[in-house]
Amino acid sequence: ENEYPCKLIVKDKRKDSKKIDSTNIKMVITIDTKNLGIVDGYMKVLEKKIDIDLKCEDKFVNIIDITKNKLISNIEAMGFLVDVRVSKKEEEVSLTTCRDFFNPDSGISIDRMV
Repeated sequence: ENEYPCKLIVKDKRKDSKKIDSTNIKMVITIDTKNLGIVDGYMKVLEKKIDIDLKCEDKFVNIIDITKNKLISNIEAMGFLVDVRVSKKEEEVSLTTCRDFFNPDSGISIDRMV
């Protein structure tokens, strides 16, 4: 009852290490919520700056936009500069549909799908 199915796709710039580089990473998180439908989060972290683009059904854009300040405050409390945008979801998340997000200038494949 308290479970929310999710999908996580991660791309980072690590070299030989198996550990994810938390200072330079891109990820897409898709969560199937009970009240807000499927919400996709496109997140970029570079050093101490985090950009998050939340995508949801059109009817939930305003409510998520109004309440995003709690998310912003919690992330800022961890010492990050954060920018959160909310917009209408245009397509389902897949390795193909988020290719431009991960590799805007090339066709290199995604590193990991969890």
